[in-house]
Amino acid sequence: IYDPLGLLAPITIAANIILRKVWASQPQIDWDDPLPKEIQKDWDSFREILSYIPEVVFERSIKPLNGTLPILIILSDGSKQAYGAAAYIRWCTPIGYVSRLLVAKSRIAPLKIVDPVRLELCAALLNSRLYVFIQKEIPQIAFSQVFHIVDSEIVKAMVNKQSYGFNTFAANRIGEIHRNTEPGNWYWIE
Repeated sequence: IYDPLGLLAPITIAANIILRKVWASQPQIDWDDPLPKEIQKDWDSFREILSYIPEVVFERSIKPLNGTLPILIILSDGSKQAYGAAAYIRWCTPIGYVSRLLVAKSRIAPLKIVDPVRLELCAALLNSRLYVFIQKEIPQIAFSQVFHIVDSEIVKAMVNKQSYGFNTFAANRIGEIHRNTEPGNWYWIE
């Protein structure tokens, strides 16, 4: 699936998670071996979802007719299997607000069990990198507001603090988030 903007990230990340399960399965699965029942069930479910891809439609233009005052909203989230971020542009139009998915990025979580807060922090870092990418690629759009939204209160608090005092893992990521974004633009939702 060729998807440079990550618009099909929920589908492609599911395939990556299945592949990771195959690679990590014990005993090792050989090329011609049948899949274990759990992985086969995941694969069958994924294959069914693939049939719906032709029905997924996105607007070619990110700006609706008579759209003004664009607001950039980037949401990020992490789980034990994957983490990611998605950027939306919300436009004000004479008939109301219109939101368009702009770009999304996702990553699979490492096999080694990682603290959920670390994965949420990695998602926040991906959020900030996505913001830098958007600024670089579409400099002609001046956003009236920017919202970076996370669902982890801990990560929100970490972003609002300076990077010193944290362990190296967190400090490096928080430092990059501070270089890429304004801490006052970070918000938490349940």
